[in-house]
Amino acid sequence: MRKLENIISIKQRLKRFLQLFHQTDIEELQKSNKKAVLEIEFYEINDYFIDENHGSILDQNNFFFILSQAEEEINKDRSVRNWISIKIVNINHNAKLRELDTDHIGNFISTTAMVKNITPIQARIKRAIYECRGCMRLHEIQIPEGSAIITPSLCVECGGKSFRLLSDESEFIDCRFAKLEEPLELRQAGITREFKAYMDSYLASPNHVIKPGDVCEVSGIFDVVKNEKTKDWEFLFKLHNIKPQNSAYEEINLSESDIKEIEELAYNHDIFKLFVNSLAPNVYGYEEIKEGIVLQLFEGDRPKDDVFKSENVDRWIIHILLIGDPGIGKSKLVKEVSLVAPKGINVSGTGSTQAGLTASAVKDELTGSYAMEAGAFVLADSGILTIDEFDKLNSKVQKSLNEPLEQLTVSTAKAGLVQTMSARTSLLAAANPKFSKWDKYESIHKQLDIPDSTLSRFDLIYIMEDKIDEDNDRELSTKILQENYSLDNNLDVLEVDLLKKYITYAKSECHPVLTPEAEKAISDFYVETRKAALSNDDSKPITLRELLVVKRLSIARAKVELREYVELRDALEAIRIYKYSLNSLGLDPTIAGELQNVKSDREIEVIKKAESLIKENQGLFGFNLNDDIVDDIKSELKVLCNGRDDVVDDVYDEAFKNITNNG
Repeated sequence: MRKLENIISIKQRLKRFLQLFHQTDIEELQKSNKKAVLEIEFYEINDYFIDENHGSILDQNNFFFILSQAEEEINKDRSVRNWISIKIVNINHNAKLRELDTDHIGNFISTTAMVKNITPIQARIKRAIYECRGCMRLHEIQIPEGSAIITPSLCVECGGKSFRLLSDESEFIDCRFAKLEEPLELRQAGITREFKAYMDSYLASPNHVIKPGDVCEVSGIFDVVKNEKTKDWEFLFKLHNIKPQNSAYEEINLSESDIKEIEELAYNHDIFKLFVNSLAPNVYGYEEIKEGIVLQLFEGDRPKDDVFKSENVDRWIIHILLIGDPGIGKSKLVKEVSLVAPKGINVSGTGSTQAGLTASAVKDELTGSYAMEAGAFVLADSGILTIDEFDKLNSKVQKSLNEPLEQLTVSTAKAGLVQTMSARTSLLAAANPKFSKWDKYESIHKQLDIPDSTLSRFDLIYIMEDKIDEDNDRELSTKILQENYSLDNNLDVLEVDLLKKYITYAKSECHPVLTPEAEKAISDFYVETRKAALSNDDSKPITLRELLVVKRLSIARAKVELREYVELRDALEAIRIYKYSLNSLGLDPTIAGELQNVKSDREIEVIKKAESLIKENQGLFGFNLNDDIVDDIKSELKVLCNGRDDVVDDVYDEAFKNITNNG
């Protein structure tokens, strides 16, 4: 009896609370003729219950059962088509996803989770109307959640046993299943667990958008359900609410003391050098490359309200490719960066597939329907994805990354599902040259198994050569043998936790604007470089794509110091870092277009000459030219190619391909 009295008491207090504080909101929602949600702040309703000397609402075991009854009350004479749901938001977390077990069954849980996949919207019958085939009498049956459809066994009017379901008069509600796991930034040693979740009504409607990869505030009853296929009992999260976070960085909790420490640290005039020293200190050297990676971690100017990259917003993400000889620390550097980033995933190109990197369609065990499951690019949304052995991915997989690299989305159409997912992810990739050893005298395109279209999307490309230097080799070998890997024991470095917090704060709170001086410096660099390229027939000038690279780097450099404006020194630093990247490839800005496989005026002229010679000989001797004629053509081209046989062969092959493709 006491338990029943307690339920009635809670119901009365809840009804009084809604009348006192939300009656106007309810009336406004009732005027609409569509599904809606009444959101109530946790602190607001919790304070009311505490004022009534009844403790926190989370201590009331029947509260969410009673909340559903309150929904029934405010939805009198309303159908499921225009149902008003009541949701409590911003509930204090009381558990971590990885800690949930049988001890939590039946408890109300509030936590943070990432959506790994989610099924399409399905229909669940809530109130079934059956018609007796004998006397046409109607029978109404309420179908409890999770129950199979219940059919009347006997007609009370005529005793008949044959019925048919009237679907147009029955009530159905939307429902969906999702798979939840712990967000990357909260995982310990990269370990996570998956939990199935069930949502219905407003949460499953098209008005409430949830996508794979979303990091969400989640609350609901932790329960178990029997898998009829395997006969095993499985955990199931019955969701009261699931709401995407406004920021991908909310879970890196910053206290007032953290913010104060970060802001004081920003005044350090050597803060950029400090970040470079703190980035992978166990990887010897490569300071210039680490400078570029630090700017990648801070990225360009992220829109404050971005969801997807729109046509009017430039890409703010910075992508970097490391190319180097084996055994010089590429893999270690790449992995260290994924650990320093507030949100990072590290994968190997050797075992990665297109589905694993972008998205895949998987069959849900509970419903039998297909759901889209996010790959690494989507899961690392708003963070960084590091891929070692990038060259080991086949060309088809590499080309599939072009969309997330530039558009910051992953669009898929698989198993009848068409979906676009957010992938605002920086890529740090490491690759080996095709013949293991980098040849600075050979074209970059001949030494990499990476398509031109993919290569052109990297903002910075660095060559990491294994240079023989006796003094440097001796110092490095001594340090490694003594297990003393850092470049200098006296260097100041930041703790990883502080690094993560600083980057998080800068990315979410700092939005520097270009000053006229910085803008002029970047513009002058672009104009003067193209002007210098104009005077050389062998030039391959930079394009607007490179201009935007320098802009992103300049903004990132200002964010390192938490400044409101991008100053002249930031622009000059960005230009220096960009030039170093080109120089490591043996290029300078006047021929940077080579990275996009742009042909110089002289190369175009030589290829056209080759096409003319081939067509002329084909007119005389037929399409298939014998070796002697081909050798004669190449001998004539050799003069135009400065006597380089390898260039002659490339020119002939490209000219022949052009003729073949053009019929």
